[in-house]
Amino acid sequence: MIQLSKENQAKLQEKMTSREGDSLSESPQETTVESPSLIDPTTWTSADQAAVYDLQDFIPYRANQLKIDQSGTKEYVEYLDDSQKTLQVRQLQGDQVTNQLYRWNDQSIEHYGQVVPEVPLTNYLKEALEGNQLDQAEVILQAPLQEGQTWQRTANQQSKIVALYDQIHIAGQDYQHAIEVVTQEEGGDLHEVYVAQLGCVAAWQEAANPIRLLKSVKDDVMFVYQAPTYIPKASGPTTGPMLESERVARTWQTNDGLAQSFQRLFQDQAWIGPDIQVLDVSLNQQGIATVSFSPGVVASFSQHPAGEYAVIAAIVQNVADHFKVQQVQVLVQGNWMLTTTFPAPPASTYQVDPNWLQASEQAEAAVMTEELILGP
Repeated sequence: MIQLSKENQAKLQEKMTSREGDSLSESPQETTVESPSLIDPTTWTSADQAAVYDLQDFIPYRANQLKIDQSGTKEYVEYLDDSQKTLQVRQLQGDQVTNQLYRWNDQSIEHYGQVVPEVPLTNYLKEALEGNQLDQAEVILQAPLQEGQTWQRTANQQSKIVALYDQIHIAGQDYQHAIEVVTQEEGGDLHEVYVAQLGCVAAWQEAANPIRLLKSVKDDVMFVYQAPTYIPKASGPTTGPMLESERVARTWQTNDGLAQSFQRLFQDQAWIGPDIQVLDVSLNQQGIATVSFSPGVVASFSQHPAGEYAVIAAIVQNVADHFKVQQVQVLVQGNWMLTTTFPAPPASTYQVDPNWLQASEQAEAAVMTEELILGP
């Protein structure tokens, strides 16, 4: 598992502090590029005419891999299931997050889903895929990967491998083992270049600027993003506003669970000790969120300067905000949690209290958006 070192945590905090006055959803600077100068297949080194590439080498994304293209769009694999041969990509364009879903077998690689997540980090590889924006799956590659191979990309589109290359050069980057695919489209033939271990590095229509041009790839990283987070005030009162909203760096890596992500947040904020685990964070069918801790968590709450109630309020507010619900059940190893300084609510289920936050802080939190940045 990738971990942030203390040095990188300090660098990250310094970077976050330096951005306090900046907008979280900065508009990416688009680079106007000319296709002939950056993409010129006539200069590439062709593979042997009898060459056949391995389909598995061209799965378009890898675990813990971050891609950024020329428009500033960022992509990161949230979930990857090798047994089911599926993966879910988080795509961030400005402040708009979408999830792209892919699957593969020995014969083909398909793009089968595109959804705007209602709840961040929902695993659509396991959940029902509602709100799919794709009318039909697209077969982006089909074996055998050899020159002349053709297939139905969709019901109305046909794709063809027009060339295999040992080496190509695009926009100052050299790549090994590439495939050029041409797909018939109304606006002109679509050219795509797929590279082993990287997926699509370039796409363009004839006589037009590139639709996609890979700018950078970074492997073995977490993605780090700022999110509105509700923090207990230094000496939290038992009534009235006791939380304040701040932008806090959060981290995620491929196949993380919500419990792991929230555990890092809670420990970084010193709401729980390093020996306390978050065992589960989930949403039940009644629309109530649940967060379950390992034993000893109540004593850990009481050690915080803001006190037990304010820390629990912060946990409830942040978990409720994630799931967009109003109730959170706080458990210890699946059992109702008993408190020491105030009476716990029935069934240890807390109702979000609007009085926990001042009205101005609620308004500020409502407009905050996340920003994905490079991990260590």
